[in-house]
Amino acid sequence: SSLLFTRTAQLGGSVHGITVVGHLAYVGSGPRVAAIDLSQPAAPRRVGQSPPLPGQVANLLAFPAAPDPTLLASAGKYLVVLDISNQQRLSITNQLVLPGAISAMALDLNEGILYAGGSIYQAPYQYSGFIATVDVSTEDGPRMLDRVPLLESPRNRTDSKSSVSSEGGVTSARGPAGISQPCKSLSCSRFKSSNR
Repeated sequence: SSLLFTRTAQLGGSVHGITVVGHLAYVGSGPRVAAIDLSQPAAPRRVGQSPPLPGQVANLLAFPAAPDPTLLASAGKYLVVLDISNQQRLSITNQLVLPGAISAMALDLNEGILYAGGSIYQAPYQYSGFIATVDVSTEDGPRMLDRVPLLESPRNRTDSKSSVSSEGGVTSARGPAGISQPCKSLSCSRFKSSNR
């Protein structure tokens, strides 16, 4: 059977990053995260937004294991933690600078570990990549645990499991369904070499 999608309503412009929590969609719109009420699908409405983040929002992940309702947002090279307990006024609670612009994120909810991948400027039109493990389970804010350099930037893959991969054949990370043992280092068995 095939799916047929019909536009019932539209709100706003360019969206980068989206996650849904209950009846609210959180979307990246430029350097802000907007909360969109979807309780009436034919009439979505913006109910709140964050202050400007330090870069354009590219990825969003809900983190339900946090003490307060929390979103993780990538904004350039910044990983930003947002408190979403007040949907009218999303607030920045913490941020972490990573080695380069974040292009992919996957979250292991069981361990509270975020895998963030991105690009690092080397020279005009030349970028290398990285995948970093970040502990997002502490109240002190996110903390980078380890990182692996890559030949190119990783991208999110869309499938039934969270993943971050590099098409250059260097490294791939899968979570949470593909993770069976606790590990907080990139040198553990969670990462496999994939020579494509």
